[in-house]
Amino acid sequence: MNKVSAFHNSCLRKLICNIYWPNKISKENLYQITRCMSMDLEITKRQLRWLGHVLRMPQDRIPKVALRWTPPGERKHGRPKTIWRKTVEMKLIWIDMGGGHNDWQTGRGEIPSRPHAPLGAQGTEKKSERATIPSKF
Repeated sequence: MNKVSAFHNSCLRKLICNIYWPNKISKENLYQITRCMSMDLEITKRQLRWLGHVLRMPQDRIPKVALRWTPPGERKHGRPKTIWRKTVEMKLIWIDMGGGHNDWQTGRGEIPSRPHAPLGAQGTEKKSERATIPSKF
């Protein structure tokens, strides 16, 4: 995500604002001048829009079935692969917690690409208590 954001900011600076090194401009000023939002916020906004679209679909549609599908069998050893569903769940948890960043829709806030649990809450919840996308869809 950082490389995408860096490329986006670089393009905005060079192509739209005509700002080259050694001249500098902050990201906030860049977004105000160009009336754009950061790539992190844009991607999150589109992910949540797509999730809302899929959740409104009938039960038998392929995207909805794929969203709740879990592959059979055991996973390989090591760190689990990052899947789209878990990414969206973490962003929804981050938005629900507030995190001091409630303006993600307007582009004035920031949602980290990998939100952290609040201090002291790490690993204290049971597996059944962890927030997930509702299984009713």
